[in-house]
Amino acid sequence: MNAPGIFFEGIDIYGLEGADSYWNVTVRDICSALSAGGVPCEPLRLHDRENTTLSFDPSALPPFAISWNFNNGRWAMYQGRQVRMTSVLPVRNIVLLWDHPVHWAETIQETQEFDQQFGRPPFFIGVMDSGHMDFLIDMGVGRDQIFRWRQAGPPAPENVPDMTERSVDFAFHGTINDVEEFEKFCTRNEISDPVVMVGLQKAIAAIIEEPVDVYAAVVEHIAQPGVFDAAPMAIAPLCRELDRLTRDIRRVALLGGLRDLNIHYIGKVDGAFQATNPNSVFHGAMPFNEIEAYLRNTKVVFYDTINFRDAAVMRLFYSIQQGCAPAAEMNAYLRNAFTDGENILALTLADPASNSARLRDMVANPAALSAIAAAAQYECGVHHTWAQRIKPLIDAVHASV
Repeated sequence: MNAPGIFFEGIDIYGLEGADSYWNVTVRDICSALSAGGVPCEPLRLHDRENTTLSFDPSALPPFAISWNFNNGRWAMYQGRQVRMTSVLPVRNIVLLWDHPVHWAETIQETQEFDQQFGRPPFFIGVMDSGHMDFLIDMGVGRDQIFRWRQAGPPAPENVPDMTERSVDFAFHGTINDVEEFEKFCTRNEISDPVVMVGLQKAIAAIIEEPVDVYAAVVEHIAQPGVFDAAPMAIAPLCRELDRLTRDIRRVALLGGLRDLNIHYIGKVDGAFQATNPNSVFHGAMPFNEIEAYLRNTKVVFYDTINFRDAAVMRLFYSIQQGCAPAAEMNAYLRNAFTDGENILALTLADPASNSARLRDMVANPAALSAIAAAAQYECGVHHTWAQRIKPLIDAVHASV
């Protein structure tokens, strides 16, 4: 493999024009890990708002192209149709999913169609959670195309500030939306059948409380009784709406339960949440380098599992490597990788008062908090860096040559 592969940096997210996000920085970190592993790969930034008609010189093509969530930074006009650039790029595509594949069902189907039309080998797709595999297989993606993709972080930087030098007790970085009322959700999604509405309530409870994968919850509580088409493509739109709703419910419940604490929020936060959390500080979106600097001045960083049952996103690992003590809602993956009170502070949706009391006690004890942060950083350095997690992606690259 002589020419390097490409990894699309995609677009700048969170509305920061020209500023780096986690996605862009992570692309470069993964490219470095790939190259160190003997698979040359370079980041490629394109602009999302540009369209282009593509003409590819075979001698100049990369051996493979990687993207996050099919996000390749540019649309292409192909035979009068606007499609994603990776759909028509005549090399093997490798897609790493951050979100549940229900959010990309139509794009997955489109990519399958172009693979067949161009005679390309089928694309590879990396998923974070085991439940995501079930949806892909049910919609016809070959099992040998799917691999588990564990997110990770970089090595710890040098000279991370001591806990006693940090002035921010608590921080969360991410988007917080308002929680849509159930009746409005049903109206917007044109759901009026009482049987479906009851099934929807059961599905929401299963996703939040058990938790159950959103696709499995919809199949069990809504599609299976025979009142809703159970075909994967047919229920994908409802699954993604339900995924967004339950993410919002989970995040607002976890963080809203800590409203007595002085939490610094980085990212877009809904006005209703701000109004009900008067003790907090809201900074809005920041470029990634400013987030890193903020984390180096933060003692405890919060993490919610979104709707993952056995995965965690890179935001957790990047925060830990900046010396923050993690306080997280736990799932099966985190319980296996971390130990409450040793290298993580476990939070629960069911007991916000206990969460708050424990967190206050911890920030009042810098020595104990420093020990947790150091143990978390050690755990990440041993098991959760891109260098340790890169092999499945390298295997996919080699299989795609």
